[in-house]
Amino acid sequence: MLNKCSIKKLFFPAFLAIMCVALLGLSGCGGGGSDNSSDGGPSYPGYSELEMSFGGVVLNHIADQTVTLKNVGTINLPLGQVEGPNLPFTIVEDGDTCSGNTLTPSETCGIQGRFNPTTQGDHLDGFVVPISGSDQNFVGVNLDGYGWGYNVSINQVETECPAVRLIVSVTDSNDNPVTGLDATDFKLYEDDAEIQWGSGNTIFNDVVTNPDLSVILLIDTSGSVADVLDSIKAAAKVFIDDMNSANQVAIFRITATGGESVQDFILANEQGKDTLDSVIDSINQASGDTALYQAVLDASAYMGSATPGNRHVIVLITDGQDTSSPEGTGLDEAIAAAQQAGVPLFTIGFGVGDDYTTVLSQLA
Repeated sequence: MLNKCSIKKLFFPAFLAIMCVALLGLSGCGGGGSDNSSDGGPSYPGYSELEMSFGGVVLNHIADQTVTLKNVGTINLPLGQVEGPNLPFTIVEDGDTCSGNTLTPSETCGIQGRFNPTTQGDHLDGFVVPISGSDQNFVGVNLDGYGWGYNVSINQVETECPAVRLIVSVTDSNDNPVTGLDATDFKLYEDDAEIQWGSGNTIFNDVVTNPDLSVILLIDTSGSVADVLDSIKAAAKVFIDDMNSANQVAIFRITATGGESVQDFILANEQGKDTLDSVIDSINQASGDTALYQAVLDASAYMGSATPGNRHVIVLITDGQDTSSPEGTGLDEAIAAAQQAGVPLFTIGFGVGDDYTTVLSQLA
């Protein structure tokens, strides 16, 4: 708990990690070399970047980036086999369209690099693309990244001044939860300057591990999930069965008009779980349109009735389709409502087509 309302970054010390971020390189081309097209001179390579900076990646996880080369001259440009790099960097086999290729004028190719650290600390390397028929004999690309031991995901930020509460999940390189952390395991930075705990008006009060949860299960019961409704219900019941008895659960179903409450918040103790299972069993038909985005708005608003101090979570079980939310209520509005309520969304897709995978990812 912090009593300052302007927080820029929350980091672990050097022996811990900040966050596992998979970086995807952009393939837009910038300049590189000079262009002798006016006199019919040799070709030169252009490039999108001369280095790939992968940032911090949790051990045994991967991050990819792509560098794009372009022939900015007027004659063909033969390229040799990419040379290097060494582990933990590699070139993705099917992500290299440059090696052995000949670029015609204005043609491009790409090389996808991968960072997969297995040891903690800084890693530096590079690779070379040999070139023929150019005043340049090669293009060199530098690689750098940092291997982190732990992964920290900031799941929720509550900004009720003067206190700011951040709810984070900490996992190791095998994605197992890390417990037993206290204030000495965290550092606070503002504008890249470290703030010492207890300095000025910034006070680190406590680290609370495993806070109680208030969970809304938002279950799709529209016609588009009729074929997978039994699987959806089974998954919801397994989720409830694994919950701690101090946590509380409410159940909403997604209808043609939005989110309909079918069970108010109750504790997930033995009696509560029996009640929740019965409610899920009573959902025996999937039909009608889907007001998915409106349902997210409704569930986010209802979270205000949860037990104060609990961590708030919406688990959305759906195929991702929306066919009947009101005009002006779309994906952006659904996300904004959850953010305004300070509620992270976790999405579980059943019967999801390719068109809706992106929707569920953006909601999450």
